[in-house]
Amino acid sequence: MFDIVCVGFTCLDIPVVGDIGKGVFDVDSTHVDSISMTPGGDAVNESVTCASLGLKTAIVSYVGDDNGGRVIIDALSSKGVDTSGIEIFSNESTQTAVPLIDKTGQRHFLFNSGCSPLFSGLNTDFTVYYSAKVLTIGSFYVAKLFDEHGAPVILKGAKEHGVITVADTCSDVMGLGLKNLAKALPYLDYFMPSLDEAQDLTGKTGYSEIAEVFLKMGAKNIVLKLGAEGSFIKNSEGEITVPAFCDIDVIDTTGCGDNFVAGFSYGLCKGFSLKECAQFASAVAGINAGFIGGCGGLKSITEVEDFLAERGVQIAKLVAE
Repeated sequence: MFDIVCVGFTCLDIPVVGDIGKGVFDVDSTHVDSISMTPGGDAVNESVTCASLGLKTAIVSYVGDDNGGRVIIDALSSKGVDTSGIEIFSNESTQTAVPLIDKTGQRHFLFNSGCSPLFSGLNTDFTVYYSAKVLTIGSFYVAKLFDEHGAPVILKGAKEHGVITVADTCSDVMGLGLKNLAKALPYLDYFMPSLDEAQDLTGKTGYSEIAEVFLKMGAKNIVLKLGAEGSFIKNSEGEITVPAFCDIDVIDTTGCGDNFVAGFSYGLCKGFSLKECAQFASAVAGINAGFIGGCGGLKSITEVEDFLAERGVQIAKLVAE
């Protein structure tokens, strides 16, 4: 039914862009370049990007019964994302974030979790999960109920139905530790944390030794997102490092990790090699960094094809299409 199903959180983003320094609270007011309102959250960013790449895409997530939730659902529907898997919690608010983005594109988030603690992922028709080529979990450590009860059940069932499973993570702000991942990792084909998140979780610093921790917990392939350094991939057969594309004008890095996951998942859908998946993912993330917001900057697969061609990177199956 779907090429990809993205499971995770939605968020109403209100990005503030400008010369925002650490002393912002030391003055009465600060002039900024822009303030806008966009849909965000890992599942939103991934699903919008996947749909823009031409994949048949669905989202399983949650919103509150408020204006923010309606804005998110309308925005997703307008991008061609199937939103029937979004759970609406009555008398609850939608998660909201205010990213403060400085002149270099770096950001700091102010956020309210809204109805996140109520989401388990178990109230959705499970045929949605099982009908995808690829199932992505946007982030662990956002909704504790989902991590503990929903994710292991959903991922186990997906693997039994031959679905490729992928997951990212957020920072462990709740201090749950590695035990939070223990039930889910054995059912993951690709675990894709950022380097900072992975270092915090494992207490390790080296790429290979970090990956080894997650491999021993049961994940099949570890993809560490290294930001401007690219990505590191390790599995039972070996390891590779794939550099990023650094010749881009960075405006906003919000959602770049999610876009990387979306691009990598596109490659998995199309049968790319792991190196090609990483190259394609880096191109998608690089394009996203040139726009404000976590998604929506990328309009079509043609942009990625042109981006790669300009840098002399050729992916045979992508060219064949």
